[in-house]
Amino acid sequence: MVRDRHLPRLAAHLAILDVLLVLSAAWVYRNHYRFTAVRTLHRRFHISGAVAKRKLAIELGFQLRIDLVVLVVSELHRYKLERVSKAPQARKYDDSDWNEWLRMSLALFPEQSADEAARGMREWLARDDTAVFISERGDGTACGYVEVGSRPYADGCDTSPVGYVEAWYVDPDARRQGHGRALLGAAEEWARARGYREIASDTQLDNEMSREAHVRSGYEEVDRVIQFRKPLA
Repeated sequence: MVRDRHLPRLAAHLAILDVLLVLSAAWVYRNHYRFTAVRTLHRRFHISGAVAKRKLAIELGFQLRIDLVVLVVSELHRYKLERVSKAPQARKYDDSDWNEWLRMSLALFPEQSADEAARGMREWLARDDTAVFISERGDGTACGYVEVGSRPYADGCDTSPVGYVEAWYVDPDARRQGHGRALLGAAEEWARARGYREIASDTQLDNEMSREAHVRSGYEEVDRVIQFRKPLA
């Protein structure tokens, strides 16, 4: 989860202004005869000093609360803009990403050899119904990728064909920072652009982290299955 550095600053501003509100109102009450506006109220409108100091204190308190609201709205707006501008973005794969894509593919599928992974990657790029998207850290280094393609159908889907997330990975140090969701968002936009109405994905039964990440990104679990195989002589 992102820990934003602007929230403490906002809280500090609110606390300071709240203290100023109380102190200013108290000062007006205690020093009304030395306060020009109070004397004006007292002399022009023949209002008693006690009433005048209350009136000015209320007006001052009201103005400070307006200033407080303005500051809160301004800080929240700035926070929102900075949050959006700094949110991770996914971009389309470039040939210069090959080594990082291979590294992350081996991290996701450690049972593969480098040659097997590279062969599968080349086959993936050769197809006309697939795409790869990359997410980067703030320093520009790749930290995640997603492979999205099409399938004639997928369990739980009602339309055909559908988009399908074939691989989705984020480096451990970059997780829970929005990279995974940005990658899925790019895959979903790719599927929409091709006219697909649904997109599907899968994960291992024991990969609870992936399951939770899918759910947080709006995916619905539709089935659980254990698959079997037997070689035929």
